[in-house]
Amino acid sequence: MQRQELMETRKSLVDTADSMKKQEVNSGLMVRISALNALINSIMQEVAEIRREIEYYAGLSQTNERNDLDGNFIAVVDVRKKLADLKKKLAIRISERNSYEGQIRALSLLHSGGAIPDGKQKDTPP
Repeated sequence: MQRQELMETRKSLVDTADSMKKQEVNSGLMVRISALNALINSIMQEVAEIRREIEYYAGLSQTNERNDLDGNFIAVVDVRKKLADLKKKLAIRISERNSYEGQIRALSLLHSGGAIPDGKQKDTPP
């Protein structure tokens, strides 16, 4: 009888330890997902600013006005260079956002117990 109770107690302790490990992993995943969401929000604010700058400089190339956003004179060739730089910067930031969104999807799958990014199921032995 005591042996049975001892075995049940040990099993309960193991189950509790497993549950605590799962909670710890889930908490870590949620913190990582929150951090990635904050990064994405920051990138999207920067993307909006870059788009406004692109719109401004694209408008400059169609008018005789030649002042940059700081009010300084800017040559036509510099307007084109600025537009190219802004478009490159925009592409990089959008790519970073897409990468972070992919990481969030992968972490969300882990959190929900779905497929791990390498294609294996969570409970599948290696």
